[in-house]
Amino acid sequence: MKLIATILVSLALTSCSIPIDFYLFNNTKNSISLTIKGESYKLFRYKISRIKAVESASFTIRTLDYSWSYDINDVPLTDVAWHGWGPFSHRVFYVQLKSDGSIWATTEDPLVTRSPQPKGFPIRPST
Repeated sequence: MKLIATILVSLALTSCSIPIDFYLFNNTKNSISLTIKGESYKLFRYKISRIKAVESASFTIRTLDYSWSYDINDVPLTDVAWHGWGPFSHRVFYVQLKSDGSIWATTEDPLVTRSPQPKGFPIRPST
């Protein structure tokens, strides 16, 4: 019985996936609107916003002047930070939107881009 309980607990712990949230620094001169998985976020210029569950997704960024589409296939897990503890923990990845539409991986300081960039970054818009 103890063995069965251990197996069930192990399965429960390994099967739950904790999504990755992006902390996106809008390093452009305009406020933007980001739409991902049916949710819209307003990101003010030169501010950081938390975008939930971005691990793999397509999203769109819009301003009055442009509309960019992006695809994220995989976030490199080696560059993901953990915030919180236990059931209140979440994984985070820091990024910066530049004025040319590219998205760069950063450190916790939003103005410091990682060097070298992790695999798959910077992300460039597809349109």
